[in-house]
Amino acid sequence: MSIFEGFDFEKIGQKLPSAESMMSGLTGWMVLLVLIGPLLLLGFGLYYLFFAPKEANHAIGYRFFYAMSREEVWQHTQRLAGIVYAGLGGLLFLIMGLISLSFGALATPDMVLRAMKCLIWEVVLVIIATLAVDILIVVWYDFQGNPRKASTGQRKPKKNKAKRAPRYSAQAQRSRPSAPSQSPRKQPGTREQP
Repeated sequence: MSIFEGFDFEKIGQKLPSAESMMSGLTGWMVLLVLIGPLLLLGFGLYYLFFAPKEANHAIGYRFFYAMSREEVWQHTQRLAGIVYAGLGGLLFLIMGLISLSFGALATPDMVLRAMKCLIWEVVLVIIATLAVDILIVVWYDFQGNPRKASTGQRKPKKNKAKRAPRYSAQAQRSRPSAPSQSPRKQPGTREQP
């Protein structure tokens, strides 16, 4: 008695999809896989550019610790990240779209290899774009969110801390009653002279 007794392999083979139909589906998935990254990048860039929150928060927007210090720096970071991401997303969408047009003419292993190379390039370029935005914000602003001055090659003198204001203003000191004059203290064991 066989395990496969009464099992008709020919009927099962007829119900399975053909290799050609599976490969045409794979081509579509590879094109989608290659183009989804640039579309997401373009979407995030447009969001940062036009719809980013006006105030710094820890939930939505391009979050970088230098950008969280002041509202002006936050808005500048959102605009910069929006321009960089939208530009890179649009450029990658065009380039990857042109590359993915050739997927149908390639053999399956070559198509998968080319799609993997495209994905690796997308990830590397996104990392470079993120580092570029972060480095530009660090160069333009200090940690407290104050704009850095353009370097003239000379070292700036350190600023003195603000001098402490006098306890009383000059007007208040004039109107303030003077303290009674105090006589010198007597030393113990000495007598007063008449």
